[in-house]
Amino acid sequence: MANVRLTRRLSVLGAVALGAGAVVGVAAPAQAMPVCRAVYTISYPAAGGMVQASGNGVCYDTGKVTPLPVSIQRLDPATRTWGVVASDTGFARYTCVTAVSNTYRVQQDPIRTVTATCG
Repeated sequence: MANVRLTRRLSVLGAVALGAGAVVGVAAPAQAMPVCRAVYTISYPAAGGMVQASGNGVCYDTGKVTPLPVSIQRLDPATRTWGVVASDTGFARYTCVTAVSNTYRVQQDPIRTVTATCG
């Protein structure tokens, strides 16, 4: 008799779980989040004496590209502090004015650096 009760309880619990699963299964799927990233670059082309940086929001699932604010910073060798030398949206450039080697970076993505000897 105890086995009959246990079997009935399990049957009832299974039916409740099945019913709950059916309710969840009917819900509409959530919309996929766009796969977008901020992409920053910095470079010093050998010709031209300019440091240039770009910043764009790129959505890989839709192909949409949106220009983002981008700033170029220069490391002051005397104080070891960073100062902004150029800013814009999407693309910024800074014309070097010294023959001394300097380090530049993108403010929004400080891991992106470049060393340039201009002049």
